[in-house]
Amino acid sequence: MKEHGGNLYKAKEKYSLKHQKIHDFSANINPLGLHIKIKNTIKKNLDYLIHYPDPDCKELIDLAAEFYQIHREKIIPGNGSADTIYGVLRFLHPQKALILAPNFSEYEEALCGINCGITRLAGKEQNNFRPAPEEIIKNLDGHNILIFSNPNNPAGYVYSRQELEYITEKAQKSDTIIFCDEAFMEFCPDYQDRNVLPLLEKYKNLVVSRTLTKLFAVPGLRIGFVFMEEKNAASLHNYLPPWRINTLAEQAAITAFTLKGYAEKSALLVDKNKIFFISGLEACGIKVFPSAANYILCRYEKTPELIDHCGQKGFLLRSCSDYHGLTREYFRAAVNCKKDIEKLLQII
Repeated sequence: MKEHGGNLYKAKEKYSLKHQKIHDFSANINPLGLHIKIKNTIKKNLDYLIHYPDPDCKELIDLAAEFYQIHREKIIPGNGSADTIYGVLRFLHPQKALILAPNFSEYEEALCGINCGITRLAGKEQNNFRPAPEEIIKNLDGHNILIFSNPNNPAGYVYSRQELEYITEKAQKSDTIIFCDEAFMEFCPDYQDRNVLPLLEKYKNLVVSRTLTKLFAVPGLRIGFVFMEEKNAASLHNYLPPWRINTLAEQAAITAFTLKGYAEKSALLVDKNKIFFISGLEACGIKVFPSAANYILCRYEKTPELIDHCGQKGFLLRSCSDYHGLTREYFRAAVNCKKDIEKLLQII
């Protein structure tokens, strides 16, 4: 099984943290935490667990369409973004995929499960691991699908909408699908101008993934969405199993979509805390890579020792040694609340 951030159960066992508070910098969750309205919604709907959830998720999709400003026929909800990634790739069943590296490991896991060939296009460290759009286009030939996260996980770089439209337009001519995972897009201060959802009206070869896990701090509930051309979306809906969204997740998401301005407020807080965090890390002699997201990729000569040192004190960092193109020297740290950042910097 691939390593992921946020595995508190494993951390408690490894560092003997049974009664100690854990400060999780290994999972990239909104520092504002779980909104009180979402928490109250969950409590209010506990009695509804004796009933099946809505298999069509009608109210949820209607609100998602309004929130994301996209036609409801293009929206497919899923049990978290990982679920939608696996479901979409099984449905599309590409034969050869191009993946920008380093990137989220579940892309390759899902592709291996359908015996899809994989080519990795690795970005260079001096460019913040970001392949240029022209380089991506040059490598599209012979591939059915291009898969990447934007902002990139773990490097944090981001492509503009104009750059991705350029890539998508070129890919469309060769019938190559573009799968853009925007799991952390809302944490970019200018996300309204960067996200590619508006391009779905123009390009049938574009597929976009989003999640509520990060922005609304509900990783334990699992809810995400995939957006695609209407005919494929209808076929995918029939292909996937019913009742993918449990009652509590659905009602929590419905409430989340009513929280006006929450994404903007979150992005501003993350940006402010990130500046403080980067300054502190660099003062400790740690190399920090520029990031548009709510996490920071770092390089430090003694990263394994640093991760263990912090872990023993209840502060979890994410080793990036299992990402293609990265080594034991790299780690990722989430931009948490300022109070926890101050405590972590003192420990480092």
